[in-house]
Amino acid sequence: MAFTRTILGGTSTDDTTFVADVYVKGPHPWADVMAYGAKGDGTTDDLTAINSAIASLPNSGGIVFFPRGDYAVSGQVVIGNGTSASLSTKRNITLLGAGTGSDAAEMGSSTYGSRIKRITNSGDAVLKVAGPISSVRIEGLTLDANGLAANGLNAVHILQFTCRHVQVIGHTGYGILVGVYDPAPPGMAVGFSDGVWENVKVRLGSGTAYGGIKIGETTTNGEVFDVNRQTFLQCDFSRYGTSTVSIDIGFADNMTFINCFTPGLYGTNNGIGVKFNAPPAVPAFPKEITFINCPLCGTVESAGGWSPVNAGAIFLPYSVEDGQTIPDLPKSFGLGYDGQFFGEITGVSQMLHGSTGTSTLATSGTEFISCFAPLLNSTEANVQATVEKSAVIAFSVDLDTVPGGTATRTFTLRKNGADTSAVVSYTAAQSGVQSYTTVTTLAAGDKIAVSATSSNTPTASRARVRLKTELRP
Repeated sequence: MAFTRTILGGTSTDDTTFVADVYVKGPHPWADVMAYGAKGDGTTDDLTAINSAIASLPNSGGIVFFPRGDYAVSGQVVIGNGTSASLSTKRNITLLGAGTGSDAAEMGSSTYGSRIKRITNSGDAVLKVAGPISSVRIEGLTLDANGLAANGLNAVHILQFTCRHVQVIGHTGYGILVGVYDPAPPGMAVGFSDGVWENVKVRLGSGTAYGGIKIGETTTNGEVFDVNRQTFLQCDFSRYGTSTVSIDIGFADNMTFINCFTPGLYGTNNGIGVKFNAPPAVPAFPKEITFINCPLCGTVESAGGWSPVNAGAIFLPYSVEDGQTIPDLPKSFGLGYDGQFFGEITGVSQMLHGSTGTSTLATSGTEFISCFAPLLNSTEANVQATVEKSAVIAFSVDLDTVPGGTATRTFTLRKNGADTSAVVSYTAAQSGVQSYTTVTTLAAGDKIAVSATSSNTPTASRARVRLKTELRP
């Protein structure tokens, strides 16, 4: 059965072949920005047309489509109508482009699929998501601040957010801002929650001091809600400047970064790769931050008196390939590519390394556990393992301190529940590193654990705990 449909004043049937461009005004199956007057020629101001296409969607949402083109805008493109006093009446909105294209650094020339580019100067962002709002997706777009806007994307208070294949360039501040309202508007029960960021690239900004992404507030009045449950996959967050930051994390928790990169442009380690930036009212945040296979170029630092109660950050593994230094952070630890653990490991009988397995237990001198634990006052660090075949275990501890400092360490070696303790005390007047070593023999199935407690003046002293294995004849 044939049917007719009116499209921009013309008609077609279901068996008609279109021989010219067709723009669907929608809102179903989508609202095409060109059907609302956008030119995509890089010169004409398309702001009104784009925002009109977004406004055409019903409150229940829909898709706004950007065909390939350069969309010049004189102000912010806005999704949602939420404010600090009320929830957005719009929801379930998708901005879908034809792809980001590539930049000159990758392909030798800059070619873009669907680009939104600022053409007037303002301190705001190219694109703002005005929450509190639920179910927002941004995909296949380049957001170009063009040196005329501080940010590429300003995402505020979103529940269920997806950002995929998005590129941010030309920003003068952070490429991306992720935040919540302080305080949250009435009726809002969660913060910025449940986000997935995939192949998001913050590239070359504008000027001499710009950052990558800022997550959560760093100057807070103690709001109830934070940014939480966000996953970043295959993302790049570039920065430029000696004090700029690629990933700046404030009032946030439960974040996972997988295979993400923090390059400092014009110098790989220029600036700060990651900053744990505690807000004054909630110094226990950020917390529960995990980096998996992320080359974090630049320093990893904390600020604002960051003092997580239980879980700070985990790095699995942590690379020093480009000259990075091992981070020294509270309630945080990691594993280097050399198999060495580092960081502050707290809690009783915390498992750092499971069964060694016969395939990895070498004939001699193998260090199968190494924990570098900054042991502060009233702090206990633990390592634990189970052996699967007979071995001789050499337990050694190396100590150092700062000039004028003193340190007392109590080390406990536990074999199948039985403890052997040793106390080592020393001052900075002693030269070099003082060591304590004991050797014990283990049979297959034996359990070995090591703990260390400390009392220091000042608390900047450190201890290195090692377990070494040697197979019995």
